[in-house]
Amino acid sequence: MESNSNFENKRGVMKMYLGEEGTEQFSVTTRVNGEQIGFQEIHDPFVRTTVKLRGWKHAWRALFGGLKIQVSVDASHGAQRAIMTLDPTRLQADTEEFLRNMAVSRAENTAMGAVGYAATDEFNRR
Repeated sequence: MESNSNFENKRGVMKMYLGEEGTEQFSVTTRVNGEQIGFQEIHDPFVRTTVKLRGWKHAWRALFGGLKIQVSVDASHGAQRAIMTLDPTRLQADTEEFLRNMAVSRAENTAMGAVGYAATDEFNRR
């Protein structure tokens, strides 16, 4: 694999910490009919991407030639290596323990009641 400079610092050392500015280990690339229309470096690979196409150029292609929209999430070599070396048995055990702890926490805290909130978007209320 060739080195991807998007994920390495100036000295060529792989970034190791997630969540800090400049340490994004994932990227989202969006293409329409092979033409790159977006690129964003991100911390969390579990993202939702919306592709909004406007204009006659895209409308014409959609009607008469079709559109091929491609959204790809890529990772640094370090993140790829870390994901590929995960132990599925240990992940399953950790998930089950987490879910048990959440169920116990919910059962113990039902007496506290539910707290709700309402959010409004002032910009859309005009």
